[in-house]
Amino acid sequence: MNCVRCGTQMADALTTFTMVKDGQVYMVESVPCLECATCEETAFALDVAAKLEKYCSGRVLPTRATNAWVYRWDTPVLEILGDETILSTETTLPLFNAEGTEHGEATPRYEGITSPSNV
Repeated sequence: MNCVRCGTQMADALTTFTMVKDGQVYMVESVPCLECATCEETAFALDVAAKLEKYCSGRVLPTRATNAWVYRWDTPVLEILGDETILSTETTLPLFNAEGTEHGEATPRYEGITSPSNV
């Protein structure tokens, strides 16, 4: 089969299918598919798609459970530095000197957050 996006011949492959439905993250590993080596488009056979729908129904016992990191697009990016200090790298605040006059900008420090497990 040729890729619907770029026209390149697609090849048999295995992929990890991920879906968010009703606030739940579903991940199905080792899913047979056709994959385009040029643009990475993925296509599933009808029977595979039907089985993926069952897995993502919330009524199927999972093989294993895992944690997922959840981010909101509309919040600042908080980056973890080598010493596990967390800083926002998108929001800047005015930096004031001892006299209270503005002196450039500083990145705000989020106190009380020391590691990802604490977020």
